[in-house]
This record gives sequence, C-alpha cells and structure tokens, in this order.
Amino acid sequence: LIIGLICLWRAGWVLQAAEETHEKELMEERARTRRAVEKNKLLLTEMSRMNASVSGVISGLDSVSHAVESARLHMKASDKESDAEVAREQARRLEEQLVELKRENEQIKKTLQQSLEPKAAAEDPGAAKKSWLTLGIPTVPRKDNLRYLEETVDAIVAQLPTDSDHPLYKKVKVVVLNNQPGKHEVFDQVKAKVDKSPYAPYFKFVERGIQITDNIQNPESDANIPGSKVRRQTRAVVAMMRESIGLSSYFMFMEDDFILCPNFFWSVAYVLGKARLYKPLGWSGIRVSYGLCGILLHDSDVTEVANYLEQHQARRPPDHLLSEWIGAETKQAQHYLQQRRNLGYRFNILNHIGIVSSLRNAMQTGWPGCYDELVFPTVFEGEAWNPKTCSEDDLWPCDVQKKQSQRSWILFNVRGKRNAEVALWKSQELNAQPSDLPVLG
Repeated sequence: LIIGLICLWRAGWVLQAAEETHEKELMEERARTRRAVEKNKLLLTEMSRMNASVSGVISGLDSVSHAVESARLHMKASDKESDAEVAREQARRLEEQLVELKRENEQIKKTLQQSLEPKAAAEDPGAAKKSWLTLGIPTVPRKDNLRYLEETVDAIVAQLPTDSDHPLYKKVKVVVLNNQPGKHEVFDQVKAKVDKSPYAPYFKFVERGIQITDNIQNPESDANIPGSKVRRQTRAVVAMMRESIGLSSYFMFMEDDFILCPNFFWSVAYVLGKARLYKPLGWSGIRVSYGLCGILLHDSDVTEVANYLEQHQARRPPDHLLSEWIGAETKQAQHYLQQRRNLGYRFNILNHIGIVSSLRNAMQTGWPGCYDELVFPTVFEGEAWNPKTCSEDDLWPCDVQKKQSQRSWILFNVRGKRNAEVALWKSQELNAQPSDLPVLG
C-alpha cells in the first residue's frame, strides 16, 4: 500500500512538473505570439487599404489572443485536483489554436506582401504594367479571303519600336478579336506571323464567338436602323472592348481595313496633350477618323460605353451610338459624363483601304485620306472640326481663351494645305516657342 501511495505521489509530481513545463512553454509561445501580433498591428497601421480578407485574419488573431489569455487565467486558478482535467483539455485546445495562429501569421505576412506590391508600383511608374494606348480591332473573314487585316497589322507593326530606349516601347497594345473562331484564315496567318516576331508583346489575339441571332424584328434594309448583321457587328465590338479594359490609359476604336497614317502615334500624343490643355476637367471622346474608327476614349470609360452599345444595339448602328454617347445626346450619357464633352481633331489620321464592306454590297470609295480634314458630313456635325469657327486651330471646339500657351501649339501636319487663312496664321506663328509640348497622354 505504501509503495502504491509512493507511486501515485511520484506520478502526481511528474504530472505536475510536466504541466508546469508545458505551461512555461505555452507562456513563452504566448509571448512570441503577442510580439507577432504587435508586429502585425504595426504593419497593418501602415496599410490603410488593407484587403478585407486580412482584416478577417486579424479578427481571428484577436480571438485566439483572447483564448490564450482565458486559458492562462483558468490554469492559474486551477489549484484543485478536480480542475486538472479541465485545465488539460483547455491546454490541448490552446495548442490547436496556436498551430492555427502560426498558419494565420504566415498568411498575414503573405497577404501584407501582396498588398504592398501595388503600392510599390504606384511609387515607381516604371513598375506599372499599364500601357499608354490600346487599339481595338474586331475582325471577320472577308469575301474571297481579302487580306485587309494583314495590311492593317503590317501598318501598325511598321510604327512600333523594338528599341527599349524609344518612348513608345511597350506602351501600345493591339487587341484583335475574331468573332468567328476557326473560320478566319487570314486572322490565323497574321497571328502566327506576329507571334514569331519581336512585336508579339504588343498584340493580344482573341477568338470569341458571339451571339448570332436575337429576337429583334428590325428591317434589314434601313441604313439608320440596325438589321441583324449590324447588331452582330455591335456585339463583336462590345466583346472586343471588354477584352481591352485595363490594358492602357487610353483606348481607340479601329477596324480591320484601316491603316495608320504616317506619324500616327505622335499625332495621337499631340491630340491627347492638347485635349488636356483645352479640357483640363476631362473629355468624353476625341474623333480622329471616321465611321467606327478613330475615336479615343479614356480606359475608365470603356466599360460604360460597351454597356451602352450593348443596351441600345437595336436602336442605332454602333458608330451612331458612339457619336451619340460622346456627344452626351441622351440623358443616360449626360448623367454619366456630367460636364465632359467631346473633341474633334482637324485631320484624319487613319486611311481606309477597304473597298469591299463586310456589311454592304456596294463598293466603299471616296473617303478622306491621310491628313485630309475631317468635316461634316464625313463625320457627324456634333463631332466634326468646324472650319468656320476654328480656322485658326486644329482642335474643335476651339472656344478656349486664346492664351500664348494655346496659340503656341503649331498647327500639326498642316504643311501642304492650301487654305490661305491657315497658311497665313501658320507663317505668323511658326517661330513661336511652345511652352506646352505634346506629351504621351
């Protein structure tokens, strides 16, 4: 009996010693945990825009911290044998929570690192991946396999730099969307050629089937009311726009049978720089060519415009809807744009090479060439440069106060024009020293 009592006493002593050792380890672990929590709190203070998921993790850490403290107090108060089992169970649960705490700590570190990355990119413009300008081109197979798309892409490639010191290097994106997958031989060939070239990083080729039919009962022969082919075109344009969102600061509509005029990108840079000067509070769109081609948008507006085209596809053709939107002709557009309005560049900077239309049977000829003036009725009156009111300027509307900083922008690409009034103004201003040089948007 005595030996048994001694064994029980020794067993109790060993258990007590083990519990004290375990409690010491737990207290050390809790101290480390508190230090980790404090460190995490300091990091979280620095991150004012912390992801909501991290906030959830922190909340979990607080709960674990409370559980640790509760267990500590409970074990300290457990001086009776009847409470020993409860204390051990509490310790077991605490161990599990501490394991989870370590996992959550690692997750916090990872999430904090991810949250810090965008901040570093914002502080270092060179770290940002967003380009300057996206050209969006929807394309379909042409009758007799005409190679308009190939000519269009070749003209773009001819003006893209491969020299990393060039200011436009990797600043342009070209989105080409084929809405008839597997049926566009020229698209496949162009994509294969570009993918093997040093220009591949500039391009994004997409094949995306679109809705072919709908329940809209519009006439098929009215140029101002979109028939089924025109509505399909609108849906293709919308799909192309949605593939372009977020790639660049600016977006421009193109078609697969327009080629860039010489010095195209510098002309766009000039127009965007002058638009900022003329409309410091922003603009809705800038017309630099005609049809559904050559309309510049802010990237932040692309989603809204795509939704607008999709919503109203049965009412007007897409180029009409686009002009309607940038001109704020509807209450819906006015509500979104507030005071922003559109601008029109004097000169056409995209050349139409397509004679055979993808929508109409008649041959398409007689359109303005490179750097011809964009006037009504080639484009809608509400977006056309006006020679009567803006003969001394190349951007419409020209109702800004005529300060030297504005007059010093020499009429770009006006050389060779025969308008005597413009030539006279140009000769008078030719020696002016510009105080606001065109910049890349």
